[in-house]
Amino acid sequence: MTVGIGVICDALAYRDQPGSDVIRFYQALARDQAFESFHLPLPALRAALMKGDASQIPALRLSDRAAATLWMAESLGDLELLPAEHFDLLFCRTLKPFPPRHLEVLQQLEPFTRFLNRPSSKIRQLASWFLADIAGAFTPASRLIRSPEALADVLELWGDIVVKRPNSTQGRGVSRLRRSAGGVQLSQGFREVETFPSLDPVMALIGDVAEEWLVMPFLPGTSKGDKRVLVVDGEVVAGYRRRSRSGHWINNVALDADCELEAVSDDERFVVAATAPAYQSMGLRVLGYDFLAGDRGEPVVSEINVGNIGGFSRVAELGGPDAMQQLLSWIQLFAQSEGEASIAPAREHHAAAMAAIYQQSVDQGGVTMDAGLMTAECFRQRLSACGERSGFWVLSVAGEVLGWTELRAYSPRWGYRFTAETSTYVHASARGRGFGSKLQRFVIGQAREMRYRHLVAKVVSRNDQSVAFHLRHGFERVGIQKEVGFLGNSWHDVVILQCLLV
Repeated sequence: MTVGIGVICDALAYRDQPGSDVIRFYQALARDQAFESFHLPLPALRAALMKGDASQIPALRLSDRAAATLWMAESLGDLELLPAEHFDLLFCRTLKPFPPRHLEVLQQLEPFTRFLNRPSSKIRQLASWFLADIAGAFTPASRLIRSPEALADVLELWGDIVVKRPNSTQGRGVSRLRRSAGGVQLSQGFREVETFPSLDPVMALIGDVAEEWLVMPFLPGTSKGDKRVLVVDGEVVAGYRRRSRSGHWINNVALDADCELEAVSDDERFVVAATAPAYQSMGLRVLGYDFLAGDRGEPVVSEINVGNIGGFSRVAELGGPDAMQQLLSWIQLFAQSEGEASIAPAREHHAAAMAAIYQQSVDQGGVTMDAGLMTAECFRQRLSACGERSGFWVLSVAGEVLGWTELRAYSPRWGYRFTAETSTYVHASARGRGFGSKLQRFVIGQAREMRYRHLVAKVVSRNDQSVAFHLRHGFERVGIQKEVGFLGNSWHDVVILQCLLV
């Protein structure tokens, strides 16, 4: 059984990178008879999706010739129009910086097929706050800033800092700032180091602070190079060290770094084991960890790259295993083993996926009375606060969380000890597949086992779908609380529903 895979990228963006890992991935894919492989040209795909049409996907069937030549001139005359369901998997290999709303456009395809790097999850992963939310125990100290004043404060605090812009790659969105006797020194890529009397002229050269920057202290260990560790679905594949030939503080192959194979240490494996499951639960499975040496020589995470990861073809050239073939073999197995939906108690590594699902309802409005950013830390706290007769459960398919449900005591007062409240949420792309009903039946069963007699559900009155959902599962309307919530400059009524477990 062949695997239908569509690989998304703007091929012409790689015309000046003949040794690119993306080009080599295409060539290896075209040679592998286990795949029916297609190139999905990003400009044509965006044009189709921006019209709201996922039924006709422009695709170029990959052959050895196409994989070797499309980087110079994409042959649009050979495009086929295929339904999204034709593909078992989609893999986005687009080079950052992404065009406006790139991932928001691609997520239209999520209800129809599977991604190796889910666009809706990658939107969150790209945010400057995300790395610390998942891997904060293993990263250097950091700050998120949105203003020149905040940048000035951090520079005053640390004296030598690195500023990272989220939608960037290959060392192009990274700047180093140092306080000096003459003012502020700025180092970017291979531009000559410049000194400015103040931060004001520096700001325009760094970029738009409105997108929120991640700022870390510069680590002296950077001079030893950095370590790229390739991880596929939670398993470490290989590692190699990158070191600038010129001694530059940016150790990137796209600039001037040389590479040498290096074993992955136990400490680095521990970091991967502690963090990769959170990415897996969000449908982010192909990762590239970048490690630097901390102040005590310990490995610290400077970045966890998702999806378009370079280095798989390089490992074999450095004398290591055939990492590219390992990636292709895993993709084949993954495509053929989707598995059934299963429900299990929520664990800490599920928190990021649960937060992402809940964020969809928060952003939609009229579904919940919560507002603002929902992070993994928010849900880790909720999980740790669960009492004896309460709990969270997640519904997963192949390790990816697509929904969750909660059972909690209605009130701490003794007389309400047989009354509980429920909540159920499903990922937007997975709705209509029966997952919500599966979770609801499960949580009602858990309530019975915990000897609850009365269940309560509170639904924002405009959320007719949720009201109907609860009615289908044995709830009945009790009444309406008028103007009990204020959100989005509007008062909201809440429908109270009950279910007697007799």
